[in-house]
Amino acid sequence: MRRFMLFALVLCCVALVPGLGLADDDRTITVTGTATVTVEADAAVVSIGVETLDKEVTAAAAGNAAKLEAVIAALKALGIDEKDITTDHYYVTPIYDYTVASENGVPVRGYQVSNSLSVRLSDLNLTGTVIDTALKAGANACNGITFTSAAAGDACDQALTAAIAEARRKAELVAAACGGSVGKVVSLTEGYGSYSGVTMSKRAMGDVVEEAEYDAGTTIIADGLRFTSSVTLTVELK
Repeated sequence: MRRFMLFALVLCCVALVPGLGLADDDRTITVTGTATVTVEADAAVVSIGVETLDKEVTAAAAGNAAKLEAVIAALKALGIDEKDITTDHYYVTPIYDYTVASENGVPVRGYQVSNSLSVRLSDLNLTGTVIDTALKAGANACNGITFTSAAAGDACDQALTAAIAEARRKAELVAAACGGSVGKVVSLTEGYGSYSGVTMSKRAMGDVVEEAEYDAGTTIIADGLRFTSSVTLTVELK
C-alpha cells in the first residue's frame, strides 16, 4: 500500500511541475476501489447423485433408475416438495479396457451411468438430513451444496456502491497528497465481481460413504455469503 501511495504521489507531483508539456486537462488520477458485503444464506441447493457400473448398459441404467427412485421417495418422505427435486445431469459413459488394446481398437468392459438431482431447500436445518437420507436410500455421490439468499441482488448493488465510494476516497487522498483536488469523473469501469459461500464438511463432499459412518450424521453450517465488487475510477486532478 505504501509503495502504491508513493508511486501515485510521484506521478501526481510530476504532473504538477510546470514546463513538462502536460496540459491541465491531461492531469488525471486513476485508482481502484473494492468492497465486500456479507448477507446470511436463506436457501440451499444440494446436488445428490447415483452412480452405477455394469457390463451391460441396460443393466447399469436399470440399476441406476431403481436406486434413484428410492432416493426420490426418501426425500419426499422428508417433506421435500416434488417441484424442488429436479434432474441436474444424466450421463452414460463407456468404460474402456486399455490393458487389452489392439489394432481393432480398445474394447468396452462396462458402462457407468450417473444421474444427479438438485434438491432445493428453504429450511437450512434440513441440509445435513437430506444428505444422510439420500445416502441411506442409495445415493453414492454428493456433488456439492450451493447456499443462496433472496438478498443477493441488493448485496451486489451495495458492494458496487461501496466500491465506488472507496475509489473516490482514494482519489481524494491522492489528490490531497499532491496538493490538488479531485475534479470531474473521466471514466468509471466496473471490474470483477465475486461470490463466496460455504465450505462443506469432508463427508458431505465424499463420493461414497460407508454404512458405519451414518450414525454420526452430517453437519452442514451455512457461512455468510460474501459479494465483492471492484471498480477502476479515473478523475481529473485540479
